[in-house]
Amino acid sequence: EYNSTDEYIVSEGLARYDRDFRDAWTYQVGVLWDLHEESGLFNDEERLRFTNLVLKLMLECDLYQGYERRLDYWRENNDIVHNHNTFPALGAYFVGKYFQRHYSLARADMWLDVAHGVFRGQRHSPKPLEDAAGYQWLPITHTIAYSLAEGDTTIFDEGHALETAKVAQMVTDNAGWQSAFGDHSAYTSASGMAAVLHTIAWYHRDPGVLWLLEHVGGRSGEPLGQPYYVDFAPEPPAEHVGLTLARLPRMPYDYAGRSPQYAAAPNLPFEDTFDKMAFRAGLDEGDAYMLLDGFGRGTHMHFDANAIIRYADGGEPLLVDGEYIKNGPKYHSSLVIIRDGRSELTPAVTGLGATADLPTCAFSRTWLTDYNGAEWTRRIVWRAGDYVLVDDRVEALESGEFTLRCCWRPWGEAMLDGGTMTVQHPPVTMQIVNADGAPSRVEHMKMSGNLPISRLSQQVGVALAEGEAYRFVNLIQSHPQDEEREVTVRRVGDGLAVVERPEGADVIALGELLGEGVLIATGVTELSPEGQTEVRFDAGEAPERFTEIRDRVLAMPALPAGGAGAPLDAPALAPAWEAGGFDPPLAALPVSRVTADAEHQGRYGPIDKLVDGEMSGSYVSVMWPAGVTPTITLELTAEIEISSVELREWHMNDGWDIGERHLELSSDGFADDVR
Repeated sequence: EYNSTDEYIVSEGLARYDRDFRDAWTYQVGVLWDLHEESGLFNDEERLRFTNLVLKLMLECDLYQGYERRLDYWRENNDIVHNHNTFPALGAYFVGKYFQRHYSLARADMWLDVAHGVFRGQRHSPKPLEDAAGYQWLPITHTIAYSLAEGDTTIFDEGHALETAKVAQMVTDNAGWQSAFGDHSAYTSASGMAAVLHTIAWYHRDPGVLWLLEHVGGRSGEPLGQPYYVDFAPEPPAEHVGLTLARLPRMPYDYAGRSPQYAAAPNLPFEDTFDKMAFRAGLDEGDAYMLLDGFGRGTHMHFDANAIIRYADGGEPLLVDGEYIKNGPKYHSSLVIIRDGRSELTPAVTGLGATADLPTCAFSRTWLTDYNGAEWTRRIVWRAGDYVLVDDRVEALESGEFTLRCCWRPWGEAMLDGGTMTVQHPPVTMQIVNADGAPSRVEHMKMSGNLPISRLSQQVGVALAEGEAYRFVNLIQSHPQDEEREVTVRRVGDGLAVVERPEGADVIALGELLGEGVLIATGVTELSPEGQTEVRFDAGEAPERFTEIRDRVLAMPALPAGGAGAPLDAPALAPAWEAGGFDPPLAALPVSRVTADAEHQGRYGPIDKLVDGEMSGSYVSVMWPAGVTPTITLELTAEIEISSVELREWHMNDGWDIGERHLELSSDGFADDVR
């Protein structure tokens, strides 16, 4: 009976969160029971008990998702979905099939209507209503499982499965680790990628997808983790060397304006948008890699449109994302634009202006428009295995007082010397060299893998009239720690930079400097460092392989070192006030032992988590059941003078609030002193 007296099924609140995400694995229990029930291993009493357990799990999904209330919606749905829809929908499908077939349960018909509605639209898109590394693959994995069970090959036939695999390859660095975009805090994992890749490799018999599957470490399949048999060998996907591009699918573009999380209608035509862009020097583990994001909406999303999600070299991630809750641009290798003291959410989509993948370099021009009264254009020159030049131009669409902050997020021991940040991440050294003179500072954010994650902020304050602009110019270069290599960059004009390196100097000319439709190369015959003859030609006269370049890119090695002028100074923020000093920052108390007089709740422990410095979500928290008042005792390693104490709590919803807190300090073990 749906109106069961079972206290758990009819209870209010987040049934899934406090019961280990049961709706995420209900379908697996249903499939396994359907396969084993008639094996002869179980007597009638056991069969009844297990069948009712499966029914109870499905009724949990039903209640939590409000299937009866939303039945008409799902019957008409043709949109993409996210994993909170697809996990229980697989339960509705497989458990619904079981109870419809064996018991003619009327409610099972409704469950199947819901399941068909959840997956109906997702069959037609390679990207779900997600833009987060850990979550993006789940709805596609579930849609494929549903489709194969239904005998419906739409997601394969329309090319969406292969597009999913292509994006999975693009967002995976050369060590086989997934770039952590969106709500995702792991730096060296591949999340749920293997499950979806295995089925796609099997269905399409694609050696490149099979290579990626093994590269990310597995041949597990879905459902139930059983692998599919393949009789072909993996092959490295050579097409992923250089610059690769994934366009934004139409369905996520259309849905962004009515997304349940930070709805924002795209402010650029669909044809101008993209999803992800990857730069890769090769396919060996030590080759350099970089990922640029083009989409900033969806469920579990972050405001990371136009952000560099990851830069890796030598098998190590050196610029990283990797936050679960902190989603603002300042937590990414991105740009913050504040106008007249106010900030705005970043736009949903990034424009794609130009790309070029040449023998000696790759180039991209991308932009965000209507970003707090400005347009931010990011140009990237990728010299594989050599350096990366990143030019960020902010043009005012409205006059105002702008605070502009160019942010970088390095993983490693970071030291700032003038405009150069040096990062030690064994066995690799990375440098970010600033050429525009923006005042810089490095802030420690957290530790991961015994190495700090920091934020390099380059910040200027400028008054810009409509049409005026400011440019940040930065160079990224990396090398083995035991092989020193000096690379510097100097800005010698607006849009003109000189990169000096042991192999010679490059002149990089970007954007409007050279005039519309004109390519100028001095000392070269091609856009490469090999030529010696001066040429000038219009875009229409350029060699065929250059005609797709709408921006200008120039690489020239003939300039003498030190002969192109000094760096230009950037305007700094004017001081608004001064103070004599600040109190020292809070420091974690040195705790030797922590105990409590009440047992924590379920998996939300052990209580040592109270002092491990982690506080990003429920998985790293300690919780007690409602109504319990635990007394927690923390023993310090030594007597210490304490002037203030800060307690930090993680709340997902009002029901998790703590009613009252009482703090006592003692220097004698709470014996007889005043506290």
